[in-house]
Amino acid sequence: MIYYFLRYFVKLALKFYFRTIYYIGEETLPENQPIIVAGNHSNSALDAMIIDSFLDRNKLYWLARGDIFANKWIGKFMVSVRTAPIYRASEVGFVDIKRNAESFELCFDILGKNRIVGIFPEGVTVHERKLQTPFKKGFARLAFQAHEKLGKPIMIVPIGVSYQSLTKTRTDVFVKYGKAFSTEMFFDEYKTNPNAAIKNITQYLENKLNETIINYDSVKNQKALNIELQNVQNEIEANNSREFGLSFNQDMFKKELNIVNNFIKVENTNTELGSIPNEKVSASKSKFKLNLFQVSFFSIFIFLGKIIQFLPNQLSKFIIKTKIKKPAFWGTVRFVLLYGLFPIFILLLAFLASFVSKLAVLIVLIAFPLIVYLGLRFESVIESRS
Repeated sequence: MIYYFLRYFVKLALKFYFRTIYYIGEETLPENQPIIVAGNHSNSALDAMIIDSFLDRNKLYWLARGDIFANKWIGKFMVSVRTAPIYRASEVGFVDIKRNAESFELCFDILGKNRIVGIFPEGVTVHERKLQTPFKKGFARLAFQAHEKLGKPIMIVPIGVSYQSLTKTRTDVFVKYGKAFSTEMFFDEYKTNPNAAIKNITQYLENKLNETIINYDSVKNQKALNIELQNVQNEIEANNSREFGLSFNQDMFKKELNIVNNFIKVENTNTELGSIPNEKVSASKSKFKLNLFQVSFFSIFIFLGKIIQFLPNQLSKFIIKTKIKKPAFWGTVRFVLLYGLFPIFILLLAFLASFVSKLAVLIVLIAFPLIVYLGLRFESVIESRS
Protein backbone atom coordinates (compact mmCIF):
# COMPACT_ATOMS: atom_id res chain seq x y z
CA MET A 1 0.00 0.00 0.00
CA ILE A 2 2.81 2.42 0.90
CA TYR A 3 4.38 1.84 -2.51
CA TYR A 4 1.27 2.94 -4.42
CA PHE A 5 0.80 6.05 -2.25
CA LEU A 6 4.45 7.10 -2.56
CA ARG A 7 4.48 6.40 -6.28
CA TYR A 8 1.53 8.72 -6.85
CA PHE A 9 2.96 11.41 -4.55
CA VAL A 10 6.45 11.25 -6.10
CA LYS A 11 4.99 11.44 -9.60
CA LEU A 12 3.16 14.65 -8.67
CA ALA A 13 6.12 16.14 -6.79
CA LEU A 14 8.52 15.51 -9.68
CA LYS A 15 6.35 17.72 -11.89
CA PHE A 16 6.95 20.60 -9.50
CA TYR A 17 10.60 19.91 -8.75
CA PHE A 18 11.59 19.81 -12.42
CA ARG A 19 10.36 22.18 -15.09
CA THR A 20 9.56 19.53 -17.70
CA ILE A 21 10.35 15.82 -17.84
CA TYR A 22 10.54 14.72 -21.46
CA TYR A 23 9.56 11.08 -21.52
CA ILE A 24 10.36 9.33 -24.78
CA GLY A 25 9.81 5.82 -26.09
CA GLU A 26 8.10 3.85 -23.31
CA GLU A 27 5.94 2.27 -26.00
CA THR A 28 9.01 0.34 -27.17
CA LEU A 29 8.89 -1.87 -24.06
CA PRO A 30 8.08 -5.47 -25.06
CA GLU A 31 4.69 -6.85 -24.03
CA ASN A 32 4.30 -9.86 -21.73
CA GLN A 33 7.99 -10.72 -21.54
CA PRO A 34 10.56 -10.70 -18.72
CA ILE A 35 12.43 -7.38 -18.86
CA ILE A 36 15.55 -5.93 -17.27
CA VAL A 37 15.68 -2.15 -17.59
CA ALA A 38 19.25 -0.83 -17.36
CA GLY A 39 19.68 2.87 -16.62
CA ASN A 40 22.55 5.29 -16.14
CA HIS A 41 23.12 6.45 -12.56
CA SER A 42 24.06 10.11 -12.25
CA ASN A 43 21.66 11.37 -9.57
CA SER A 44 21.23 8.75 -6.86
CA ALA A 45 17.66 7.65 -6.05
CA LEU A 46 16.15 10.34 -8.28
CA ASP A 47 17.09 8.19 -11.29
CA ALA A 48 14.95 5.30 -10.05
CA MET A 49 12.09 7.55 -8.95
CA ILE A 50 11.88 9.26 -12.36
CA ILE A 51 11.86 5.97 -14.25
CA ASP A 52 9.50 4.23 -11.83
CA SER A 53 6.96 7.05 -11.50
CA PHE A 54 6.27 7.44 -15.19
CA LEU A 55 6.49 3.81 -16.21
CA ASP A 56 2.91 2.76 -16.87
CA ARG A 57 3.54 -0.90 -16.16
CA ASN A 58 3.18 -1.24 -12.44
CA LYS A 59 5.55 -4.19 -12.16
CA LEU A 60 8.98 -2.69 -11.58
CA TYR A 61 11.44 -3.87 -8.91
CA TRP A 62 14.86 -2.31 -8.36
CA LEU A 63 18.23 -3.64 -7.29
CA ALA A 64 20.19 -1.28 -5.03
CA ARG A 65 23.58 -1.41 -3.34
CA GLY A 66 23.47 -3.71 -0.34
CA ASP A 67 25.02 -1.41 2.29
CA ILE A 68 21.89 0.79 2.16
CA PHE A 69 19.99 -2.11 3.76
CA ALA A 70 22.33 -2.30 6.76
CA ASN A 71 20.02 -0.11 8.84
CA LYS A 72 17.03 -2.19 9.95
CA TRP A 73 14.37 0.46 9.38
CA ILE A 74 15.81 1.75 6.11
CA GLY A 75 16.06 -1.86 4.93
CA LYS A 76 12.38 -2.47 5.70
CA PHE A 77 11.40 0.72 3.89
CA MET A 78 13.46 -0.22 0.84
CA VAL A 79 11.79 -3.61 0.68
CA SER A 80 8.35 -1.97 0.99
CA VAL A 81 9.05 0.15 -2.10
CA ARG A 82 10.07 -2.88 -4.15
CA THR A 83 13.83 -2.70 -3.85
CA ALA A 84 16.19 -5.63 -3.25
CA PRO A 85 19.87 -5.51 -2.20
CA ILE A 86 22.77 -6.39 -4.44
CA TYR A 87 26.18 -6.79 -2.78
CA ARG A 88 29.70 -6.21 -4.05
CA ALA A 89 32.83 -7.52 -2.36
CA SER A 90 34.46 -4.09 -2.58
CA GLU A 91 31.69 -2.64 -0.38
CA VAL A 92 30.56 -5.38 2.01
CA GLY A 93 33.07 -8.22 1.86
CA PHE A 94 32.91 -11.81 0.66
CA VAL A 95 30.52 -13.05 3.38
CA ASP A 96 27.70 -10.69 2.43
CA ILE A 97 28.21 -11.16 -1.29
CA LYS A 98 26.90 -14.70 -0.87
CA ARG A 99 23.55 -13.14 0.01
CA ASN A 100 23.19 -12.04 -3.63
CA ALA A 101 21.75 -15.49 -4.26
CA GLU A 102 18.60 -14.43 -2.36
CA SER A 103 18.22 -11.28 -4.48
CA PHE A 104 18.81 -13.23 -7.67
CA GLU A 105 16.12 -15.73 -6.70
CA LEU A 106 13.73 -12.83 -6.12
CA CYS A 107 14.63 -11.47 -9.57
CA PHE A 108 14.05 -14.88 -11.16
CA ASP A 109 10.59 -14.96 -9.57
CA ILE A 110 9.80 -11.42 -10.79
CA LEU A 111 11.04 -12.11 -14.31
CA GLY A 112 9.22 -15.44 -14.35
CA LYS A 113 5.97 -13.49 -13.97
CA ASN A 114 6.91 -11.29 -16.96
CA ARG A 115 7.60 -8.34 -14.71
CA ILE A 116 10.48 -5.85 -14.75
CA VAL A 117 13.76 -5.68 -12.82
CA GLY A 118 15.63 -2.38 -12.79
CA ILE A 119 19.40 -2.16 -12.44
CA PHE A 120 22.14 0.47 -12.80
CA PRO A 121 25.10 -1.25 -14.49
CA GLU A 122 27.47 1.63 -13.69
CA GLY A 123 27.30 0.26 -10.15
CA VAL A 124 27.48 3.53 -8.20
CA THR A 125 26.16 7.07 -8.50
CA VAL A 126 28.76 8.99 -10.46
CA HIS A 127 27.23 12.51 -10.25
CA GLU A 128 28.31 13.45 -13.74
CA ARG A 129 26.14 14.19 -16.73
CA LYS A 130 27.78 11.58 -18.92
CA LEU A 131 27.94 7.81 -19.03
CA GLN A 132 30.61 6.17 -16.86
CA THR A 133 32.30 3.06 -18.20
CA PRO A 134 33.26 0.27 -17.94
CA PHE A 135 30.01 -1.20 -16.63
CA LYS A 136 29.84 -3.75 -13.84
CA LYS A 137 29.06 -7.25 -15.07
CA GLY A 138 26.37 -8.09 -12.51
CA PHE A 139 23.52 -7.25 -14.86
CA ALA A 140 24.90 -9.67 -17.49
CA ARG A 141 25.21 -12.51 -14.98
CA LEU A 142 21.66 -11.86 -13.76
CA ALA A 143 20.31 -11.80 -17.31
CA PHE A 144 22.01 -15.02 -18.43
CA GLN A 145 21.21 -16.89 -15.22
CA ALA A 146 17.57 -15.83 -15.50
CA HIS A 147 17.54 -17.06 -19.11
CA GLU A 148 18.90 -20.43 -17.93
CA LYS A 149 16.56 -20.66 -14.96
CA LEU A 150 13.39 -19.68 -16.82
CA GLY A 151 14.23 -21.35 -20.09
CA LYS A 152 13.37 -18.26 -22.14
CA PRO A 153 15.14 -15.08 -23.31
CA ILE A 154 15.29 -11.98 -21.13
CA MET A 155 14.68 -8.63 -22.82
CA ILE A 156 17.14 -5.85 -21.97
CA VAL A 157 15.89 -2.25 -22.29
CA PRO A 158 18.40 0.62 -21.93
CA ILE A 159 16.95 3.78 -20.37
CA GLY A 160 18.92 7.02 -20.31
CA VAL A 161 18.08 9.80 -17.81
CA SER A 162 19.70 13.12 -18.79
CA TYR A 163 19.59 16.11 -16.41
CA GLN A 164 20.25 19.68 -17.51
CA SER A 165 21.44 20.16 -13.93
CA LEU A 166 22.14 17.61 -11.19
CA THR A 167 21.56 20.04 -8.31
CA LYS A 168 19.28 22.88 -9.44
CA THR A 169 15.50 22.74 -9.33
CA ARG A 170 13.19 23.78 -12.19
CA THR A 171 15.36 22.41 -15.01
CA ASP A 172 14.55 19.84 -17.69
CA VAL A 173 15.09 16.09 -17.63
CA PHE A 174 15.05 13.68 -20.57
CA VAL A 175 14.06 10.03 -20.12
CA LYS A 176 14.83 8.12 -23.31
CA TYR A 177 14.02 4.44 -23.88
CA GLY A 178 16.37 2.63 -26.22
CA LYS A 179 15.50 -0.31 -28.43
CA ALA A 180 15.11 -3.58 -26.52
CA PHE A 181 17.44 -6.49 -27.24
CA SER A 182 17.44 -10.09 -26.06
CA THR A 183 19.86 -12.35 -24.22
CA GLU A 184 19.19 -14.75 -27.10
CA MET A 185 21.72 -12.75 -29.14
CA PHE A 186 24.56 -13.90 -26.89
CA PHE A 187 23.19 -17.09 -25.30
CA ASP A 188 24.85 -19.62 -27.60
CA GLU A 189 28.17 -17.99 -26.84
CA TYR A 190 27.34 -17.97 -23.11
CA LYS A 191 26.86 -21.74 -23.12
CA THR A 192 30.37 -22.29 -24.53
CA ASN A 193 32.29 -19.25 -23.25
CA PRO A 194 30.45 -17.46 -20.39
CA ASN A 195 33.14 -14.85 -19.77
CA ALA A 196 33.24 -13.77 -23.41
CA ALA A 197 29.45 -13.58 -23.60
CA ILE A 198 29.26 -11.52 -20.41
CA LYS A 199 31.89 -9.14 -21.77
CA ASN A 200 30.17 -8.81 -25.14
CA ILE A 201 26.64 -8.22 -23.85
CA THR A 202 27.99 -5.66 -21.36
CA GLN A 203 29.78 -3.79 -24.15
CA TYR A 204 26.66 -3.97 -26.32
CA LEU A 205 24.58 -2.45 -23.52
CA GLU A 206 27.14 0.33 -23.02
CA ASN A 207 26.83 1.28 -26.69
CA LYS A 208 23.02 1.17 -26.68
CA LEU A 209 22.64 3.06 -23.40
CA ASN A 210 25.01 5.75 -24.60
CA GLU A 211 22.62 6.40 -27.51
CA THR A 212 19.87 7.34 -25.03
CA ILE A 213 21.90 9.88 -23.04
CA ILE A 214 22.84 13.53 -23.54
CA ASN A 215 26.46 13.68 -22.34
CA TYR A 216 26.46 17.32 -21.22
CA ASP A 217 29.66 17.02 -19.18
CA SER A 218 31.64 15.78 -22.18
CA VAL A 219 31.61 19.38 -23.47
CA LYS A 220 34.62 21.41 -22.33
CA ASN A 221 33.19 24.87 -22.94
CA GLN A 222 30.29 24.66 -20.50
CA LYS A 223 29.57 28.40 -20.57
CA ALA A 224 29.06 28.47 -24.33
CA LEU A 225 27.01 25.27 -24.15
CA ASN A 226 24.69 26.68 -21.48
CA ILE A 227 24.12 29.83 -23.52
CA GLU A 228 23.24 27.78 -26.59
CA LEU A 229 20.84 25.64 -24.56
CA GLN A 230 19.27 28.78 -23.10
CA ASN A 231 18.57 30.00 -26.63
CA VAL A 232 16.52 26.86 -27.21
CA GLN A 233 14.65 27.39 -23.94
CA ASN A 234 13.85 30.99 -24.91
CA GLU A 235 12.49 29.80 -28.23
CA ILE A 236 10.17 27.35 -26.47
CA GLU A 237 8.81 30.00 -24.13
CA ALA A 238 8.36 32.45 -27.01
CA ASN A 239 6.22 29.93 -28.87
CA ASN A 240 4.21 29.08 -25.76
CA SER A 241 5.12 25.42 -26.23
CA ARG A 242 6.48 24.78 -22.75
CA GLU A 243 4.62 21.91 -21.09
CA PHE A 244 4.48 21.95 -17.32
CA GLY A 245 5.61 18.77 -15.60
CA LEU A 246 5.55 16.13 -18.30
CA SER A 247 5.94 15.92 -22.06
CA PHE A 248 6.00 13.02 -24.51
CA ASN A 249 7.47 15.16 -27.32
CA GLN A 250 10.95 14.00 -28.34
CA ASP A 251 11.85 17.13 -30.36
CA MET A 252 13.57 18.76 -27.38
CA PHE A 253 15.66 15.66 -26.76
CA LYS A 254 16.83 15.67 -30.37
CA LYS A 255 17.64 19.39 -30.25
CA GLU A 256 19.70 19.18 -27.07
CA LEU A 257 21.43 15.98 -28.16
CA ASN A 258 22.42 17.61 -31.46
CA ILE A 259 23.71 20.73 -29.70
CA VAL A 260 25.84 18.72 -27.26
CA ASN A 261 27.14 16.33 -29.92
CA ASN A 262 28.06 19.25 -32.20
CA PHE A 263 30.00 20.91 -29.39
CA ILE A 264 31.85 17.65 -28.70
CA LYS A 265 32.60 17.15 -32.39
CA VAL A 266 33.85 20.70 -32.81
CA GLU A 267 36.03 20.55 -29.72
CA ASN A 268 37.50 17.22 -30.78
CA THR A 269 38.43 18.56 -34.21
CA ASN A 270 39.65 21.97 -32.93
CA THR A 271 37.76 23.94 -35.55
CA GLU A 272 37.14 27.68 -35.39
CA LEU A 273 33.74 27.28 -33.71
CA GLY A 274 35.33 25.43 -30.83
CA SER A 275 37.65 28.34 -30.12
CA ILE A 276 35.03 31.10 -30.00
CA PRO A 277 35.65 33.13 -26.81
CA ASN A 278 32.88 32.95 -24.23
CA GLU A 279 32.30 36.70 -24.35
CA LYS A 280 31.34 36.47 -28.03
CA VAL A 281 28.63 33.93 -27.39
CA SER A 282 25.36 35.44 -26.21
CA ALA A 283 21.90 34.15 -25.52
CA SER A 284 19.13 35.49 -27.69
CA LYS A 285 16.06 37.04 -26.13
CA SER A 286 12.54 36.36 -27.19
CA LYS A 287 11.06 38.94 -29.55
CA PHE A 288 7.78 38.52 -27.67
CA LYS A 289 8.45 40.87 -24.79
CA LEU A 290 6.25 41.15 -21.72
CA ASN A 291 4.65 44.48 -20.96
CA LEU A 292 4.85 46.13 -17.55
CA PHE A 293 1.44 44.85 -16.45
CA GLN A 294 2.31 41.24 -17.33
CA VAL A 295 5.64 41.41 -15.53
CA SER A 296 3.99 42.91 -12.44
CA PHE A 297 1.15 40.37 -12.46
CA PHE A 298 3.50 37.40 -12.87
CA SER A 299 5.93 38.77 -10.27
CA ILE A 300 3.20 38.82 -7.61
CA PHE A 301 2.66 35.06 -7.95
CA ILE A 302 6.38 34.37 -8.10
CA PHE A 303 6.96 36.41 -4.93
CA LEU A 304 4.06 34.80 -3.03
CA GLY A 305 5.13 31.34 -4.18
CA LYS A 306 8.65 31.89 -2.87
CA ILE A 307 7.27 33.07 0.48
CA ILE A 308 5.11 29.95 0.82
CA GLN A 309 8.06 27.70 -0.02
CA PHE A 310 10.60 29.68 1.99
CA LEU A 311 10.75 27.58 5.16
CA PRO A 312 10.81 24.13 3.49
CA ASN A 313 13.36 25.39 0.97
CA GLN A 314 15.68 26.91 3.60
CA LEU A 315 15.43 23.85 5.82
CA SER A 316 16.33 21.55 2.93
CA LYS A 317 19.35 23.72 2.07
CA PHE A 318 20.49 23.75 5.70
CA ILE A 319 20.28 19.96 6.06
CA ILE A 320 22.15 19.39 2.79
CA LYS A 321 24.88 21.85 3.75
CA THR A 322 25.41 20.45 7.24
CA LYS A 323 24.55 16.75 6.96
CA ILE A 324 25.04 15.54 3.38
CA LYS A 325 28.71 15.34 2.48
CA LYS A 326 28.50 13.57 -0.90
CA PRO A 327 27.28 15.75 -3.81
CA ALA A 328 25.85 12.63 -5.47
CA PHE A 329 23.02 12.66 -2.91
CA TRP A 330 22.23 16.39 -2.91
CA GLY A 331 19.58 16.24 -5.62
CA THR A 332 17.71 13.31 -4.08
CA VAL A 333 17.84 14.72 -0.54
CA ARG A 334 16.70 18.14 -1.67
CA PHE A 335 13.79 16.66 -3.60
CA VAL A 336 12.70 14.49 -0.66
CA LEU A 337 13.01 17.31 1.87
CA LEU A 338 11.51 20.06 -0.25
CA TYR A 339 8.46 18.17 -1.44
CA GLY A 340 8.26 15.85 1.53
CA LEU A 341 8.17 18.83 3.89
CA PHE A 342 5.93 21.02 1.74
CA PRO A 343 2.70 19.00 2.25
CA ILE A 344 3.45 18.78 5.98
CA PHE A 345 4.04 22.52 6.03
CA ILE A 346 0.74 23.16 4.23
CA LEU A 347 -1.14 20.88 6.64
CA LEU A 348 0.43 22.68 9.59
CA LEU A 349 -0.66 26.03 8.19
CA ALA A 350 -4.15 24.63 7.59
CA PHE A 351 -4.29 23.49 11.21
CA LEU A 352 -3.35 26.98 12.39
CA ALA A 353 -5.85 28.48 9.97
CA SER A 354 -8.61 26.33 11.51
CA PHE A 355 -8.50 28.60 14.54
CA VAL A 356 -9.46 31.48 12.26
CA SER A 357 -12.18 30.06 10.01
CA LYS A 358 -13.05 27.24 7.64
CA LEU A 359 -12.54 29.65 4.75
CA ALA A 360 -8.96 30.22 5.88
CA VAL A 361 -8.37 26.46 5.86
CA LEU A 362 -9.67 26.20 2.28
CA ILE A 363 -7.45 29.09 1.20
CA VAL A 364 -4.37 27.37 2.64
CA LEU A 365 -5.18 23.93 1.21
CA ILE A 366 -6.24 25.09 -2.26
CA ALA A 367 -4.85 28.57 -2.92
CA PHE A 368 -1.35 28.07 -1.53
CA PRO A 369 -0.41 25.07 -3.75
CA LEU A 370 -2.02 26.86 -6.72
CA ILE A 371 0.04 29.98 -6.07
CA VAL A 372 3.22 27.90 -5.91
CA TYR A 373 2.30 26.24 -9.22
CA LEU A 374 1.62 29.57 -10.93
CA GLY A 375 4.75 31.11 -9.48
CA LEU A 376 6.91 28.31 -10.89
CA ARG A 377 5.11 28.53 -14.21
CA PHE A 378 5.46 32.30 -14.56
CA GLU A 379 9.08 32.41 -13.43
CA SER A 380 10.36 30.61 -16.52
CA VAL A 381 8.24 32.86 -18.74
CA ILE A 382 9.78 36.03 -17.25
CA GLU A 383 13.31 34.60 -17.50
CA SER A 384 13.01 34.08 -21.24
CA ARG A 385 11.00 37.14 -22.22
CA SER A 386 12.23 39.98 -20.01
